[in-house]
Formats: sequence, structure tokens, C-alpha cells
Amino acid sequence: DYLDRPTHHQLDREILLEPEPPLSVSHFTHVIRRYSAVILLSLAGVFLAYLIIALAVYLMSPVTQITSQMFRLDWRPDSHPRLAGQSPRRLHRVR
Repeated sequence: DYLDRPTHHQLDREILLEPEPPLSVSHFTHVIRRYSAVILLSLAGVFLAYLIIALAVYLMSPVTQITSQMFRLDWRPDSHPRLAGQSPRRLHRVR
């Protein structure tokens, strides 16, 4: 009884030698059509979960504050060079 059992090597050879039936494209299209509602619902669920997580991360992220500073140009006529003999009030009359 024990000697009549096939060995592991014989079983492996039998499995490898038996050809499997070929898979057809029509089989895949029928399966996809059959489960299209489930596929669409799962895709919608994944999209909704991503949307919720992305929104939560965006809302919980640290806020960047932008500060503005007033611009003021301090122009003093004494700090700019003048022509010899010209007063600051006559600079616009220089020819």
C-alpha cells in the first residue's frame, strides 16, 4: 500500500505535463462586465477616501502667514551728490 503511492517527483511531472486550458479574452470581458458595478463602486470608494484624506491633510497642515511691510523710500537731497555751486532746489534747472 505504501509502495504503490506516487512519489513527489512523479506528482510534479504529472502536474507539469497536463496542459491547462487556454484563457480566452471573451472570458475576461464577461467577468469584467459581470463585476462592473462592483468595480465602479470600489473605484468610487477609493476616490472618496483619497479625497477625504487629502482634504484632511490640507486643512491640518501648518498655515503659512504672509506679512507685508510698508515700503518707504527715504530720499534726502543731502545724501545725493550735487554739481558744484548748485543748491538742491536748483537741481531741476541743470542744463
